[in-house]
Amino acid sequence: MHFDHVGTNFLDFNDFLDQYKSASGLIVDLRHNHGGDFTFALSEMGRLTNEKRYVFRSRTKNGKSRYAFTEWANWYLEPRAPYVNKPIIVLIDRYTISAAERAVMAFKSLPNVRLMGDTTNGAQGTMIGRVLANGWYFSVVPQKVEMFDGHSYEGLGIAPDIVFKNDLEDMRSGKDEMLEAAVAILE
Repeated sequence: MHFDHVGTNFLDFNDFLDQYKSASGLIVDLRHNHGGDFTFALSEMGRLTNEKRYVFRSRTKNGKSRYAFTEWANWYLEPRAPYVNKPIIVLIDRYTISAAERAVMAFKSLPNVRLMGDTTNGAQGTMIGRVLANGWYFSVVPQKVEMFDGHSYEGLGIAPDIVFKNDLEDMRSGKDEMLEAAVAILE
């Protein structure tokens, strides 16, 4: 299943799991995902775990001081029935950004998931954007995010377990070698 953003489209995730319940494994494509609202991913991924799983924590700037932040808020995957336990490959790339990276964190918290592709963008924090009088747009990230492993991947991105980049010629001809490789791994 391909998600080009994170939002109400994740409400279809349970239908996807039901439709492919006899599959030996699943592929979730988060490549070129521009983000959105990560809470949809967390709420809809509950069938992929049989126990509560810590995914990440976040805190938001709330004052002028360099150290003025809210308390840390912890985010979890909560189990939901019926539990789905099969190998999952999540496809990622440099254009997997923002809420999509938080969805990647949720997938990464599961023991049966492998990330495949290229390192994500490295911009997980919520942005605040404004337009200046001259029409220019700027944004700031007033938030800190740390994955379950205690590390912040802001500015770095989340690395794949299996590095894979599509060849330009294959892409021009409409061939998706990464997707084909993921299918082969699951067969």
